[in-house]
Amino acid sequence: MKHDLDEIADVYRAAVERTEHPRRAVMNAFGMTRQTAARWIRLAREAGNLPPEQGKAFAAGEHYPRRARFGSDRATWLACAECRHPWPCPNRGGRNQ
Repeated sequence: MKHDLDEIADVYRAAVERTEHPRRAVMNAFGMTRQTAARWIRLAREAGNLPPEQGKAFAAGEHYPRRARFGSDRATWLACAECRHPWPCPNRGGRNQ
């Protein structure tokens, strides 16, 4: 089964923007198992189509998404971990947009 890493990255990014589970979105879009989707996502990261995985080391000053919460209503959304703009961050410098 051959998939284009750009397509994998597009599905992944779209799921992140919709605040859905990105691996599950890749699984459903391409009819993959969880392990296969994880492998394709890793390959897309290694090829530079996706940023490094959250929770792992980022370069200083790099903009990447994180869950944000404001107030006590427990609602969350994606925001930039570096500058706290709503995601997608306008300060990312055009990478993977």
